Amino acid sequence: MKSQLYDSGIDYEKISDFELFCMLSRSLTKDDTKLLLGDLDLSKFELCVNTQNGLKVLYDREHDIKIDEIIYYKIVGYFRKLHNIKPKVEKAKNKTTKRILIQLDRERIEKQKKEKNITSTLKPLVSAMMRYPGFKYKSSELKECTLYEFMDTVAGANIYVSATSLLKGIYGGMVDSSKVDKKQLDWMRNI
Repeated sequence: MKSQLYDSGIDYEKISDFELFCMLSRSLTKDDTKLLLGDLDLSKFELCVNTQNGLKVLYDREHDIKIDEIIYYKIVGYFRKLHNIKPKVEKAKNKTTKRILIQLDRERIEKQKKEKNITSTLKPLVSAMMRYPGFKYKSSELKECTLYEFMDTVAGANIYVSATSLLKGIYGGMVDSSKVDKKQLDWMRNI
């Protein structure tokens, strides 16, 4: 959100992820987040200061729920792992580079506005897994599968196909085994 923060007079390099979450989350209703957060209504949280340590927290008085920076990073860590997202931290070396990064962000946003077809990230994964011979769910059973379980299966299938393809390439003489990291051949490795 480089350009939006810049337009609001905020330096994107000086605001923490948690501070940005505090700014944005209170505009999200339960309907916006129910798929990921269930009944948790972020719009009911207020920005407060923890009297014990002086740090900012989001607090829902009605349900006595507190989200501090540590809890925020646990939630975000879970969602990043679930969706295999690696955070992209960009720090500019100088003012010119910062202006370019802000302009590129502005152009990306404009391009997204012009795109009329919003694509689902889940639909192609479901479609691919339904074609994958090792997928253990039928379409009727997939509704019972949790999102975490499904995404873990997608990542595992990707590792399996990659490892077996490398092995076939090595045995077929098409891949030089001395240039392959041996960990890439282990289809049972951690995701």
